[in-house]
Amino acid sequence: MDLYFANGKLVLNASYFTGLDASVANQFCFVTHEGDINPTLHVKPGDTFTLNLTNRVPVGTVMETVKTACGESVIYDSSLNLHFHGNLVSPVCQSDDVVDTVINSGDTFQFHIAISPDEPRGMYWYHPTCTVWPKALSWAGAPAPSSWMG
Repeated sequence: MDLYFANGKLVLNASYFTGLDASVANQFCFVTHEGDINPTLHVKPGDTFTLNLTNRVPVGTVMETVKTACGESVIYDSSLNLHFHGNLVSPVCQSDDVVDTVINSGDTFQFHIAISPDEPRGMYWYHPTCTVWPKALSWAGAPAPSSWMG
């Protein structure tokens, strides 16, 4: 599914799910409220993006407790964060804070992403992450592309 910004803005409500594929391997994906899986975002420099993301992965095992001002302080193996790869996106809370943002199962978190007016044209991608398990989710099918158009 391709999503295009209108008048420089996009508001997206989505959930993050897990399930088993035909070979019984864990797979993860973003799903919009309309049912679209891992949407491709098409934006232009200067656009703004608001994402209301709900973690629908079942509660897992406690991994660690952290001091954070952005989300929850207990990290589970089911906790979630979101990272925009290669973009000139601010590394602060509610944007691209890959270190401190923690979204636990059942929680909804609002991201406000401002695309830099100087963002070079290209193909980028976003993916789930959390400081204790970034590789597992990227390998399990959740990454999705984003296209920055000049």
